[in-house]
This record gives sequence, C-alpha cells and structure tokens, in this order.
Amino acid sequence: MKKVAIIGTVGVPAKYGGYETLVENLLDKKINAEIQYLVYCSSNVYKEKFHEYKGAKLVYLPLNANGWQSVLYDSFSLVHAFCVCDVILSLGTVGSFILPFLRLFSRKR
Repeated sequence: MKKVAIIGTVGVPAKYGGYETLVENLLDKKINAEIQYLVYCSSNVYKEKFHEYKGAKLVYLPLNANGWQSVLYDSFSLVHAFCVCDVILSLGTVGSFILPFLRLFSRKR
C-alpha cells in the first residue's frame, strides 16, 4: 500500500477554503484502494478530533495552519511526512524552504 501525505491545509472536514475542498474531493473520489491518505490538520481549528475521515488517517498538529505559525506547521508536517509516507502532496508553500534539506536524505516525490 502506498502512503500519500497531504499537507499545507487547515485539514478535513473542510472548514476553511479551496485546498480543504480539494482534499475532500480527493477522499470522495478515491479510485485506487492501494492508496492510504494521511492528512495533516490544525488541532486549533477542530474541537472534535477524528482518527480517520473518509478513509484517510488524520494527524493533528498543535499549531495554526495560517498566519505566522504556518511556517512551523508546514515544516513539521513535511518532516513527519518524509519519515512515514511514500508520496507528499504539499498544497501550502510556506514550509517549502525545508524541502531541499529533506531531499538530501530521501528520494521521495
């Protein structure tokens, strides 16, 4: 099974905007049973935290996905995803400065 991390969003269920709606659509229209999605979510936005949502596993970070904390939120998400996933879909760009450093240690896409 291939693990795909989705980072750079506030999370699911969608409460914020376009990226979150995109993730909802990806989860709704999952066409390959061999893909396991891992979605990173801001725990500050969700009072009720789910372990799974529409078949995707959720990881909550105690940071805001927007504002000044988004740099940390995206960076921690990327580091964690590099350790546990095969593919990373990065929808946020704030933490992308860390990608060249992570690529030194991995060939992940």
